[in-house]
Amino acid sequence: MKSALFTHLFSATYLFGPPAAQFSKSDRIFSVLAVALLAAAIACEISKHFSKNELYKDIVHRWASLFWTIGILGMLWFAARYEFIALFSMHIVAAVVYLAALIWAIVLVKYYFTGYKRKREEFAKQQIKQKYL
Repeated sequence: MKSALFTHLFSATYLFGPPAAQFSKSDRIFSVLAVALLAAAIACEISKHFSKNELYKDIVHRWASLFWTIGILGMLWFAARYEFIALFSMHIVAAVVYLAALIWAIVLVKYYFTGYKRKREEFAKQQIKQKYL
């Protein structure tokens, strides 16, 4: 049953065909995912507001931007799906939005392990210098 649902998500009829009159299970999953991303964006904004570490604020801001953008686009897709707007409510639109989110998240993880790590080490060295001045 699960494999049939998974293969159904990649069929041309599902991706490019007109949406059904009733919401499918995947439509509900996409909408819940969009709401969860918006909640994560709000949590990031709150966390960023109470933090005093500028490096932490930078990385959290990057993730919050991802969550806000994809959450809002996901909700817009769900609204188009609800209103039966033919072009925008196709499942390929949601697939492209969430694929873009995946690529964006991979870029952020890459940044975390390269650029952010280097900035954090430089910040630690600077803090040691400031301590003895």
